[in-house]
Amino acid sequence: MEGDPSWSPDGKKLVYVGTENAEYSISIIGVGGSESPEVVWKGGRVAHASFSRDAIFFSEFSGGHPNVASLSLSNRQRTILHGGAEPLLSPDGHWMLYTFSSGHPFGPDVYLAPYPGQGERIQVSRSGGAQGAWSRDGKQIFFKRASSLLVL
Repeated sequence: MEGDPSWSPDGKKLVYVGTENAEYSISIIGVGGSESPEVVWKGGRVAHASFSRDAIFFSEFSGGHPNVASLSLSNRQRTILHGGAEPLLSPDGHWMLYTFSSGHPFGPDVYLAPYPGQGERIQVSRSGGAQGAWSRDGKQIFFKRASSLLVL
């Protein structure tokens, strides 16, 4: 079963998560349909794959709690970045949008963190939020809270 598709920055490829016999994979395929999918990672439970110019970001659940991970497109090295899920890099490549559950009763919230590198994360939602998305120009953030769509 395949899901969680995301476009490459140039619009020529899709990355998606697949599962077969309890093994998860992340694959890339050209949108022309003439090539076979390339499996770039196999392992434990993953979700929410998204592209950048040089990496794939995804939610990884190997430790029981979700972590934001990256997979280098050049050497296929996987790196755990921090706790959280649903990672999405900003169009300019400088900010990571993701969800993180701090244990309050509203569920996860949406956060921003500088990428790459260090810096404090910024809490975007205050009473729950998920499925963050960027506007094309990177000037607005969209996310869901319950049955509402919110824009910042």
